[in-house]
Amino acid sequence: MLKKIDEDTNTITLFGHNPAFTEMPDRLCKSGCEFLTKTSIVCISFPVNSWSEIKLDTGKQEYFLKPEK
Repeated sequence: MLKKIDEDTNTITLFGHNPAFTEMPDRLCKSGCEFLTKTSIVCISFPVNSWSEIKLDTGKQEYFLKPEK
């Protein structure tokens, strides 16, 4: 899905439900990712020039925000 994004697009925002939305950043980030609770936000950057270059375990988690209880 990510590899098909238009090359003129620099940033995307995805919304969804678990378990897929915890699995995706966990597989994309080198360091893995904590479980995404409701309303959590994770920002991932990739050292690539094209969306088609994105591979598993290559992303950098820039930040992870989750609500306080």
